[in-house]
Amino acid sequence: MHIYDKQNRFQGGWALVAEQLPYSAGAAKSILLDSELGLVERDLENGDVIKVDSSQESSGKEDDRIAVVFVGDGGSHNGRLPVLLNACSKLKLPLLIVIIDNGRAINTFTEDVAANTMQFTLGDHYGVPGLLVNGLHAENVAKAGRAVTDYIRSGKGAVVMQVHTYRFMGHSPADPEHECGRKEEKAWARKNYDPIKAFEAKYTSDGTFTPEELKAAKKDVQKIVKDATTFADNSPEPKADLAKELEYPTPLDTDYNSIAPPSFAETVNKKTISSEQMKRVNSHIDALRKKAEDGVITIAEAVNLAIHEEMLRDPTTTLQAEDLQAGSSYGIPGLTQQTYGSMRASDEVIDEGHFIGKSIGEAINGYRPIVELMNTNFGIYAMAEIASCGNTYLQSGGQFKLPITILGAGGTAPDQALGAEHSQPLHAYIMGVPGLKIATASSPEAAYGITKSSELL
Repeated sequence: MHIYDKQNRFQGGWALVAEQLPYSAGAAKSILLDSELGLVERDLENGDVIKVDSSQESSGKEDDRIAVVFVGDGGSHNGRLPVLLNACSKLKLPLLIVIIDNGRAINTFTEDVAANTMQFTLGDHYGVPGLLVNGLHAENVAKAGRAVTDYIRSGKGAVVMQVHTYRFMGHSPADPEHECGRKEEKAWARKNYDPIKAFEAKYTSDGTFTPEELKAAKKDVQKIVKDATTFADNSPEPKADLAKELEYPTPLDTDYNSIAPPSFAETVNKKTISSEQMKRVNSHIDALRKKAEDGVITIAEAVNLAIHEEMLRDPTTTLQAEDLQAGSSYGIPGLTQQTYGSMRASDEVIDEGHFIGKSIGEAINGYRPIVELMNTNFGIYAMAEIASCGNTYLQSGGQFKLPITILGAGGTAPDQALGAEHSQPLHAYIMGVPGLKIATASSPEAAYGITKSSELL
C-alpha cells in the first residue's frame, strides 16, 4: 500500500480511506502555482526533485502535467469528495478523479449504503463533468482515459471518471468472501467478466493478434512483473534511524534569518508582486520590527512578521487560512493575500481537513505551506491529515519531506469569549503522532522564533 517514487511522481498509497483526495487538490494546485510563479521541476541524480526558474530549464515543451487520484466507490462517498469537487471547480484544477467502482465498500454492497451509485454524476453540482466507463473493455477505458486527459490538459478543469468493474478478490486477506459463498460467482465472472480474456477473445477473433503473438506478449508482461517483484524483494528496508533524522533536521545553532533565498526568489517576486504591493509590505514589516525593538509587539504580530519574511525570502512558501481577506480573527496572516495573491495566500472553505490535506499535496510537490487555523482546536477536524504530516517522511522511506507549519491560538482567552469548544488544547490530541513537532509560545520572542524555525525545517 505505501508505495512512493518521487522522480516518477508516484506520491503514495494512503491507508485511510479517501485521505488522498485533498492531497490530490494540493498536487494539482502545485501545477498551477508553478505556472504562476514561472517555476519548473528538475530531477537530480540523487533522486530528489527541486524547483528552478523556468528560464533556466527551457525544454521547449508546454507544461501539460495533470494530477490523477484513484479512489474506490466506497471512498467516493466520503465527505472529502464534495469539498474536493468544489476546489476543482473554483480553481479549475488539472485533476483526473478515477473512481474504481466494483460495487463494494470493503464487504458492504455500495447500493446498500449509498443513494447514488452513479458517482460520475457527483460533480454535476460543481460543474465538474463525469464519465462512466465499462471496465470490461480495455480499449474503451483507454479511449476514455485519452479523452478526459485531453480535456483536462486543455485548461477546462477536472473530470470524474467512474470505471465499473468486477472485484475478483476481497478487500483484504481477512475478508470472509475469500473462502465462502463466491466460488460459483467467481467462476462465472472469470468466464464472462474478465477484461483480459475479453480483450484476447475479441482481438484474436478479428485477426488483430495471433494466439502466438498474445502468448509472446504475456511472456513479456510476466517478465516485467517478475523483475518488479524481484526489485521490491531485494530492496533494502528503510534505515533504522530514519525517524531520528526528523528530530533535528537543522543544526541546533542555525541562524534562520541568515538562510539564503532560492536563486529564483528575486525574479519571482518581481513577476508576482507589484512595486506598490512591495512598498506596502516592506513598510508593514519595518513597522513590526520597530514594535519588536520597542518591546511592544504582540504574539500575533510577531508570527505575522515571521510569515511575511519567509514568504518574501522564498516564493515557494504558501499560506492557507480562513477569512484571509480580513486578516483572519487574530491578524496572524494579515496582509498576505493582498501582497502575494490568492494562489499563494488562499482563502479556504471552512474544512480544516481539506486545506491541511491540500497543504500536504503542495508540500509533496516542492512547496512550503503555512496553515493558519485561527484556533488550533479546529485541527481536530483534520486528525488524519495531521497524522500524515508527521509520518509521511518515514512512510516514504525519506523521499517526501513535508515542511508544513500549522499555526493557531490555543488555550483560554477570556477577552475573546472563546468558550469550551474553542479552547481545547490540540497538542493533547496529537502528541502520539510520530514525526510531528509540537511547540507553544507565551511571548512574542518565542512565537517569532518558533514560527521562523518551523517554516525552515
